[in-house]
Amino acid sequence: MKDPSPWQRRPLPDILPVEMFRRLLLAGLAGLTLVLAACGGGGGGEPTASPTPAATATPPVVAVPTPPSEFAAYPDAIAAYLTETEGSSSCLAELFAAWDMPEPTFGPPCAAADLDGDGRDEYVVRIADAATTGPPLGGTPPATAEAASYGGDILILDDSGGGYEVVYRASVRGADTTPATGFLNPTILGSDDYNDDGKAEAAFTGSECGAHTCMTSVFVMGWDGSQYSDFFAEPVAQPWTQPSEITFEDLDADGVQEIRVPAGTVSSVGAGPQRNSVLTYDWDGTSFVLTNTRHAASDYLYFVVVDADAAYAAGNPASATSLYRKAAEDTSLKDWKEEIGARDRDELVPYARFRLYLTQMTLLPTTDVDTALILVGSIEALAQEFPNSLHAQAAQRFGDAYRRQQTPQAGLTAACIAFTSFLEERRSEFDDAWDYGYANPKPEPDQLCPQ
Repeated sequence: MKDPSPWQRRPLPDILPVEMFRRLLLAGLAGLTLVLAACGGGGGGEPTASPTPAATATPPVVAVPTPPSEFAAYPDAIAAYLTETEGSSSCLAELFAAWDMPEPTFGPPCAAADLDGDGRDEYVVRIADAATTGPPLGGTPPATAEAASYGGDILILDDSGGGYEVVYRASVRGADTTPATGFLNPTILGSDDYNDDGKAEAAFTGSECGAHTCMTSVFVMGWDGSQYSDFFAEPVAQPWTQPSEITFEDLDADGVQEIRVPAGTVSSVGAGPQRNSVLTYDWDGTSFVLTNTRHAASDYLYFVVVDADAAYAAGNPASATSLYRKAAEDTSLKDWKEEIGARDRDELVPYARFRLYLTQMTLLPTTDVDTALILVGSIEALAQEFPNSLHAQAAQRFGDAYRRQQTPQAGLTAACIAFTSFLEERRSEFDDAWDYGYANPKPEPDQLCPQ
């Protein structure tokens, strides 16, 4: 055996003084006592229990069911799944994935929001049938669109205490609430308190297609206290509207969001000349109503006249005067009827001239009789300049009736009555003159000479 090393042979006091060893030992015992006391294992007091985290409810884990064999059974299957899972934090993402549901081209497939004000979320769900396809729905006719659309539905599901059930199912405009085979490309736009009533509304679209055109219906569905109702005052259905271009924005900072819906044109020759537009809807306290229509620019003579009449009706004589003058003088404007073998310039130009003079007359002081008579003379001259024009002949009747009265106001009233009566007598010719296809409403004779 080897001898121990010098360090092993030395006694302990030579390595650590006895007094220092004793103090360290006492300090260690004191520290141990404090630790035991803190842990409830020392001293004479009762043990201190650690706080237990509050239990949280965990939704039950439920296997995703296989999709029903019939699409008509989807709503009830989704309601049963939501009941079993006690809601869905993923807004049914796992169900859509397992069922291989066709994805929407825009918007979410599901949205959760408190629609009826009961403090609990309802589910707005878009379902699509992979076996039901329609034409591509883009902002232009189908030839330039890429993806086909799918038939489907928009559902609202609510749990009123006995489990989830379908409380609303969308359908095509004019149909009842049963599933509609023509409800193509159902799209959820969002869920928000659009009308500032303290409850969320569900906004969505669906389309149906005819021989030439696909019409997109827009819905803002809300709880009216007893049922879900569309909050638009009148049905909103526009051609070739892209859901991605519909906007919700508080434009006037009143807490209510205005809704802007872009509208395309009807893809049919029989619809007549058209132009794209944007319709703006605002909340009037009861429903969303159309408050503004902004049309795209057009180089057709017809639309310049239509815009001039609209400016006159809106109380903007300066704009009306400018547009009537443009219609009367700008020969570069296109004649739509000429494209189909007729002419609209023969009637629209004398009509624009008549309305130009009429607008100027309405701006005159009642005492300026001389200027009024000069303008009446210009109106009467239209019959000589455009002898084959229906509106020019009506203008002659206007002048005759005006001159038989004693005051400018009485003259204007009598003149417009004579103008309108002549057009009523020739109603068939009048309707033909203002026939610009079924997409453009025909005016009434009394609208052409407002008193």
